[in-house]
Amino acid sequence: MGLDWYLKEDPERAPFYGFVGELGRLYKRHACLWSSDPDPEGFQWITCHDRENSVVAYERRLPDGASPEPGHSEHLVVVLNLTPVPREGYRMGAPRAGAYRAILSTDDERFGGSGYPASAEVVTDGDRPWDGYHQSMVLTLPPLAALVLAPAPVKKPRSKTKAKSP
Repeated sequence: MGLDWYLKEDPERAPFYGFVGELGRLYKRHACLWSSDPDPEGFQWITCHDRENSVVAYERRLPDGASPEPGHSEHLVVVLNLTPVPREGYRMGAPRAGAYRAILSTDDERFGGSGYPASAEVVTDGDRPWDGYHQSMVLTLPPLAALVLAPAPVKKPRSKTKAKSP
């Protein structure tokens, strides 16, 4: 059974169709979401045992040796808050050191969500191992939402060159 696309003009349903479109674009841009199916090397649980907070998180990654297309990620982190309670200061393991940025929040107002402010960018903490990883990250998780996090591009320092005098 497919989607009833004729309903996308209904103002109450339009946000959902916008979400489906954004999800499709995300899927096409990031081969780590599909290129390793059904190889178990393309998936890793980060946390799946936090019953108290009802949060699960996992990593999707490219197979070893595969290079992502320019501007795409070799791995993504997906975090699900399965309760109507926002989670501020939620610590979880991070697969890699460095910064991550949210590239999708299902709680975004344009998708009909509450617009609760999620973590836009987080930096891993190498001094706090967590969930079996050498580093961790602290997130703000919107209620009943999924966040997709991508490694933030590494900012290259500008070279310090002096302007020549005329």
